Amino acid sequence: MGFPPREVPPTRRDAAVPETRRDGAPAGFGGLPPSLAEAYEVVRPIGTQGAEADLLVVRDRSGGEFALFALKVYRPGYRADPAVWSAVRGLRSRHIVRVLRTGEAAGRDFELQEYVPGGTLAELLRRGPVDTVRVVAQLADALGELHGLGAVHRDLKPANVLVRGTEPLDLVLADFGLSRGIDASIVFGTASRTLAYAPPESFSGAVSRAWDWWSLGVLVLELATGRSPFEGMTEQAVMHHLLTRSMDVEQVADPRLRLLCRGLLLRDPAARWGGEQVAQWLAGGAPPVAEDSGPRGDGTRVPLLFLGEHYTARVPLARAMAARWDDAARRFLVTMGTQDHPSEGWGTLRAWLRQFDDPASDDVEGRQELIDLRLTSAALSPDVKLLYLLYWLDPSLPPLYRGMAMTTENLLELAASALARPREGQAVMADLWTHHLLPVLAGLTGAEELRGVDARWRQLDAAFPADGEFNDGKFNDGEFSDGEFDVTRVRGGLLALALDEHGTAQTLRRATEEVRASLPVPVPWFDELLDSGEPARLLAAHLSTGAARGWAENEARRRAQQRAADLARQQRWRELEERREAGRIRAVSWAALAVGIFSVLWLVVLWLADALPQDTYDVRTRTFVPAEPSIQFLVMVVVWLSLGLAEIVMALQIAGEYHPRYSLLGPLGRIAAGARGPAGAMRSLSQLAAGGRGGLVAAAVIFIFLLIVINIVAGLLVQFLILPVGVAVAYGLWTHRRWQTWERELAQARTTTLGGNA
Repeated sequence: MGFPPREVPPTRRDAAVPETRRDGAPAGFGGLPPSLAEAYEVVRPIGTQGAEADLLVVRDRSGGEFALFALKVYRPGYRADPAVWSAVRGLRSRHIVRVLRTGEAAGRDFELQEYVPGGTLAELLRRGPVDTVRVVAQLADALGELHGLGAVHRDLKPANVLVRGTEPLDLVLADFGLSRGIDASIVFGTASRTLAYAPPESFSGAVSRAWDWWSLGVLVLELATGRSPFEGMTEQAVMHHLLTRSMDVEQVADPRLRLLCRGLLLRDPAARWGGEQVAQWLAGGAPPVAEDSGPRGDGTRVPLLFLGEHYTARVPLARAMAARWDDAARRFLVTMGTQDHPSEGWGTLRAWLRQFDDPASDDVEGRQELIDLRLTSAALSPDVKLLYLLYWLDPSLPPLYRGMAMTTENLLELAASALARPREGQAVMADLWTHHLLPVLAGLTGAEELRGVDARWRQLDAAFPADGEFNDGKFNDGEFSDGEFDVTRVRGGLLALALDEHGTAQTLRRATEEVRASLPVPVPWFDELLDSGEPARLLAAHLSTGAARGWAENEARRRAQQRAADLARQQRWRELEERREAGRIRAVSWAALAVGIFSVLWLVVLWLADALPQDTYDVRTRTFVPAEPSIQFLVMVVVWLSLGLAEIVMALQIAGEYHPRYSLLGPLGRIAAGARGPAGAMRSLSQLAAGGRGGLVAAAVIFIFLLIVINIVAGLLVQFLILPVGVAVAYGLWTHRRWQTWERELAQARTTTLGGNA
């Protein structure tokens, strides 16, 4: 929180030593998240933007022209320390910048602070000297409150001290970007630091309250002498000085300030002055100062040369190697040669290690195991070998690997980096997993929890979906995922879950839900992973977002093509139906013609029937008696009306396909077309009877018609009464058959045209 380390042009103190922050190149400001942009207007950036966050002067849109604040918006992938947020909300010192609001916007943490327009202490020093005692009193007050709430600043320097006023001097400690919560008296943090103000223990990753008091001591030394103690020195020279030498405070002329510098700049953090001693000094006291014991060697041993320095003791070499990890691994452990012909570097190191052979003071058995089983093992990488070497040299080192403090905080950052950018964390992640390094590191000071982290990590790995679940098509269609994930990304994500299951799961779910919401169609296997409620499967869903998007886009295209094809088929069917409907008038005309012809024939039959004798046979008297003409007429009329109406209705329904396939005249037309005299007619009748559609029924109708003629000629009244009923039954059967045939063929045509959508 607060202002970045370089918010003003470099002063002579800043220029003297390059500031080292292993955070990567800073990225430019890219705009406020929408929810913040609604409330605040950006006035300008503050100085050089850091890699972790954007620093801005903003104006409250509801507060008028002078409602200015400092806003820090963390970049994606960086998170504020919740413990520090919790601490700063409880700060009451007027010498700590006020944090007015903290929160999250669009997945990015932010802090809203008071805006202090008076510049920095670095700028003030360029204009002339300041009251050193007042500076010490105000910064000690700020540090005391910060430490009391369980946080360490870790970047105290003039550029991070803001000036609220000069008459009288009123300072404000700002920029808590490197601050971290602490447990009891010490934790181990990242290597991020401003080198000129970092204590010697920072190179081994140790972070404690003593860090800030050392930084205050360097600042006091700078104020007392008017220049940086490392002015004109390179970064490598500064690092070497801090690792091997004590700070020279004899140049401080004022004895009181010299005493303060001696107490604050002790190399041993446990002996270094803290808030209690500084308070006594401010009150006029003279607290005792422990003897400052710098690195020592043993003159009886042959020294080992490393980066221009000679080492005869284990601890100083361990600290130097930890600070220059890559150089140590490359110099001694990358190319080692063979047992009989070791490389120059390894041979020298092995000979130096063999000097520690006093069972009373040296871990001889541990040294033998180190050389025979660890350092010469072909299965271990140079970095793993260096890890075992360092912890034999100095078992009190905090847990380190490849120059990084292996705290839960740093491991979480490493895991997040491996998840987002697998190439960056590939080697470290592989070593931690393959060589079970977390349990090894768990045996060191302050790292006991890493054993449980490793166990949870491997438990989550076992719960991660196996390749087979993806290869069998359960979670994808085989086209957009090869069934295998980048191992580094998987291990990184699982480690993040093992370290902070709740927070990591929330972040993964939020990002994955955003992808799911943007998919054009649901992806069943993706939904199954995301909705399972299991952390490992949630990670699998997050890693499958690319495959899910490809699957969804492919499915959306397929559905669009299917919809287009369905629309084309539906249009074709509509055209066919419109064509059929357009033939309805023609069909009714054909039906009316058939009914007309049938009516003429029926009238002839009625006339002939009326001309014949109208007697019926009386069973009781066994004689013929006159029949009632009205009954005959009524029966004939009813049959005629029924047949005619049925044919018209059928024509209306079938419409354009009615004639000649389903019409009353169709069979007669086919008979007429195939007839060549009586013989041809008989052949046509035979063909119809043999298998023509509706032919048997048509033949029956013709047969009945001929039977009518015979009956009329014969004058048999009983047969004549059977005629209308027989015709009606035969017509009904034939019409039912025609209707069923048409419905079946219509359904087949619909299915053929519309496919599965019929």
